[in-house]
Amino acid sequence: MNGMKHWILSIICCCGALAISGSLNANAQDEPIDGGPVMYTIEKGDTLWDISQRFLDSPFRWPELWEQNTYINNPDLIYPGNELLIDVANGNILPVEVIDGASAYAESDSVEPFPEQTDTATSMENAPTRDQAHLAASPERKAATFIYPSIDTVGYVRTEPIEGIATLLRNIDDNFLIAEHDRVYVKSRENAPELVPGKVYTAYRLTQHVIDPKTGKKVGVHHFPTGRVRIDALGEEGALATVVKSYRSLKAGDRLIPYTPKARKIYRTPPTPGLTGHILMSDELHSGYAQDMIVFINKGRADGIDLGQEYTLYQKEKGMPPLDIGRILVLHTEETVSSALITQSAKTIHDGDLFHAVN
Repeated sequence: MNGMKHWILSIICCCGALAISGSLNANAQDEPIDGGPVMYTIEKGDTLWDISQRFLDSPFRWPELWEQNTYINNPDLIYPGNELLIDVANGNILPVEVIDGASAYAESDSVEPFPEQTDTATSMENAPTRDQAHLAASPERKAATFIYPSIDTVGYVRTEPIEGIATLLRNIDDNFLIAEHDRVYVKSRENAPELVPGKVYTAYRLTQHVIDPKTGKKVGVHHFPTGRVRIDALGEEGALATVVKSYRSLKAGDRLIPYTPKARKIYRTPPTPGLTGHILMSDELHSGYAQDMIVFINKGRADGIDLGQEYTLYQKEKGMPPLDIGRILVLHTEETVSSALITQSAKTIHDGDLFHAVN
C-alpha cells in the first residue's frame, strides 16, 4: 500500500512539474532573451499578423517578421513548432521591400522623443496613456529612408479634378461593388487618349471638395485611388477589363488614368524651418484618426513641403503651451496640399489640428 501511495505521489509531482514547466515555457516566449531578441515557437492558429500585434504592438508590422525569418517562403503558411526570431529589444524597424502592405517600415527608423511633460497631478485621469509613454520613451535614432509599401493607395488633393480617360461602367455580373479579379465594362471618355489592350490603369474616385476647416474655403478635390484595372479587349465605345488589384471597393463611375508605380522608398529630408500648418481631413474621410492613417495638410510644394519631411502634430489651447500629440511624414506633395502618414499618435487627431517643424 505504501508503495502504491509513493507511486501515485510520484506521478502527481511529475504532472505538476510538467504543468509548471509548460507554463514557464509559454510565458518565456514573451520574454526577450538576455535583453535581446525573442525566439518564439509558432503555435497552432498563429499568424504573422497576430504575432506582430502581440510583440510589436501593431499587426501591420508583420512584414518585419517575414524579413527577419528568411526561411519563410510564404507568409500565409507558417507551421506550429517552427521558431521565429523577433527583434523587440531595441525596437528596430527593419527595411522591408514588399509589394503590398498596410504600414511602413524605415531603415533604423525612429523619431526624436517628445519633450517630457511635467504634471503634478497623481490621479489616474492624468496618468499618461501607453501611447504617450511610448512616445516619450522612444530612443533617438536617425533614418535615411522610409519604405511605405502601400504608396500607390495614398490619396491626394488637387485644385482641379483629373478627368481621366475612361470610366468604370459596371461589373459584368451587374454587382454594385467591384472587387479584385472581377471583369468590368469600361466607357472611354470623348476626346481622351485611346485605351490600350494589356495596359494597366489606376482607378480612382473623386469623393468631394475639400474644405479648409480653419477658413471655410475650398482648397481642392479629393482623389481617392481604388485599384488597378487591365484592359483586355476594345469595343467601339469602350472596353472589357479585369480588376488586377483592389485597394478598396471599386464602384461604377470610378475613373481611369494610366498606372505609374510610385517609389516605395522615400528619402528623409529635413523639415522646412518655421513651417506651420494644420490638417484638412483624412484620406478615408474619418472624423477622428490615429497612427498609420493618411491625412491631408494645408501646405504643399509652394510652401516648401517635400517628400520625406517629418512634422510634429500638436494642439494649442488659449493661454496654454502647445501639447505635442503625434507626428506625420510627408508621402506625396501637390502645389498647395500634401498627403502625410501619421507615424505616431498619443491621442485622437482631428481636422484642424496643428503641425510645426521641430529641428
